[in-house]
Amino acid sequence: MLVLLNVINIILVSVFCIAFAVSMVDYLIFKKKLFGILAILFVLFELDVAVISLTENVPWFKRIYDETFLSVPTWKTLIYTGIFMALLVVVPKIMGMQYSRFMFTILGVLVLYLLFIPVIPDSAMKAWLYYEPNQLFMLLIGIWILVSDRKMAPTFKDERIESMIRFGGWLFIIFAIAIFAEDTYVIFFVDDYKNTVYINNRSVTEDLFRIILSVNVIRAEYMYLNMHMYADLFEPKSVSNDEAAAEPEERRYSKLFLYSKEHQLTVREQEILGLLITGKKTQEIADTLQISIGTAKTHIHNIFAKVGVSRRTLLIKNYDDYTAEEFTLKKINEIFS
Repeated sequence: MLVLLNVINIILVSVFCIAFAVSMVDYLIFKKKLFGILAILFVLFELDVAVISLTENVPWFKRIYDETFLSVPTWKTLIYTGIFMALLVVVPKIMGMQYSRFMFTILGVLVLYLLFIPVIPDSAMKAWLYYEPNQLFMLLIGIWILVSDRKMAPTFKDERIESMIRFGGWLFIIFAIAIFAEDTYVIFFVDDYKNTVYINNRSVTEDLFRIILSVNVIRAEYMYLNMHMYADLFEPKSVSNDEAAAEPEERRYSKLFLYSKEHQLTVREQEILGLLITGKKTQEIADTLQISIGTAKTHIHNIFAKVGVSRRTLLIKNYDDYTAEEFTLKKINEIFS
């Protein structure tokens, strides 16, 4: 059994390390705070696995940890707090929303609640009252994601992003319920709080949840990185005031971004345009963006209609003819007005 648990620990650490590495690479390349916060999230996952692994492999550490958990569960509280704070920052950034004061307030109440748990007499009920509110908050995050997704204006929706958001919402809801059920069973029917304090620190469903979450984040970040290997960024680069003053006006915005804005292309159409101008075929575009070839053809047809061309060669010529004259401040003001 111990060998199996150590294999699971190795798998978990490997997945979290890969997710951390990918997040850091994207952060260093694109300088987006989102990727830095995701990197911190995966570090917290790794630290949690490290402590659980020690409780399984080092008897004296497990004894001290179990006794400390029932008196002052500081470590687990810090881990939960860090993970939830990271999620409350990441989710709005992905969905293009403002931070939720309500969710941060609920988190603050949860942390205060966890700090008062040590005053309760040691028992299985004490451990249950500590763990389960965290799963309820996880359930609330899932509901928040789905409700926020329904409120998003259709203009800001992208079919791939929307699908990932819905998947994330249901992932939180389903696993919050599963973890709640597993913890309840383990605490009352497996753990021993009578003579020798014994606490089963591992949650199999929680491990599975974190693996699925990490794999999907790795996939999303890889898609983001892959997309920008073929096209310029769709938004202005963040520069300091001094850099902005020294940089020519026509270079502050990418040509692809301005061209797409002028022709009112959607986010997905901007992605496809970036691939079209590099010579990608329809099937290659579908494979790169992981959409059906029929969907790719529809988007290409819509791009042609908006630009006013009938075939790819004319589209590329039209794009190439979009010269530096369009990169003036007057043109930028017209596009964003």
